[in-house]
Amino acid sequence: MEKPIHNSLNELFDKANLSNDERDVYLSIRKHCEYWLLRSKTYYSQPFNSNIPNFIQRLARVLIRFFSENVSGKKFLMIKEMFPKNSPVHRVFKTGTGGVRATQNSSKIENTYFELEIMSFFLDNGFNIKLASSNIVNRKIPEFTAINKNYKVNIEAKQLNIDKILDNIFGDCFTKENHNKQSADLLDKGYLKIKERIKANYTSAISKYDHIDDDELYLIFISLNYKLDYMGKYCTQYLSNLPNEWTDKRYNQLLGVVIIELENTIYIKNTHAEQEHLKRLNEIGISEYHTYIP
Repeated sequence: MEKPIHNSLNELFDKANLSNDERDVYLSIRKHCEYWLLRSKTYYSQPFNSNIPNFIQRLARVLIRFFSENVSGKKFLMIKEMFPKNSPVHRVFKTGTGGVRATQNSSKIENTYFELEIMSFFLDNGFNIKLASSNIVNRKIPEFTAINKNYKVNIEAKQLNIDKILDNIFGDCFTKENHNKQSADLLDKGYLKIKERIKANYTSAISKYDHIDDDELYLIFISLNYKLDYMGKYCTQYLSNLPNEWTDKRYNQLLGVVIIELENTIYIKNTHAEQEHLKRLNEIGISEYHTYIP
């Protein structure tokens, strides 16, 4: 088992500069999150940029919203799944043969944080949240449904793993002696791999569209964890071509895909959806529409 980085939760809470409410929300789920918190990365509580809230703070704030009365469903089941027992944290150790081996962090916590962040966005815009039911079988259910008095929007949130993205872009090409043609080829292959990761996330998300009810809408959020302009032409071309897949009338309940990168939020609007549905986006809070065109 990995050894704790922090001696106690109080020590970590002090380092992360948590308010009383932020401390309390962690203590309310202590049996689920304590193992991970004590072994959480140092920069989660003491980031390089001290001008923005650290990850421990941000996670606490979305958890506070999550436990509000405006969210219904099996909340503690989601928390239990978010903090799997003895969830792995990153460490490097020597092998018996004299080599070095690294274990990767579980991406479950950061992925669930992204879902909670999107939930918070809808809660702040006057929606109630209904979590997906664990009792439904033979249907691919979106992660949650945002509901107001007029309509329901099914939300699917996906996040790319930043470690794998950076490894594909910078991994092999900087370990070779020849940084010319060989490096260019390796970079190109890396960009293709990243495009495939985006495609896999979108394919997984859109596969749930056919399982929503006729009176509901559908919206996909994908976090790139990186700048799109740095991810290669394959990624931008793939995302820009997505609307070509939505010309079929069966997609008229799909509002589109929101791409969240480090500096911008890019909304790829489904112009083939019913205009009545698209007008509702103003009520949701997506007031500026940005479609990426390479």
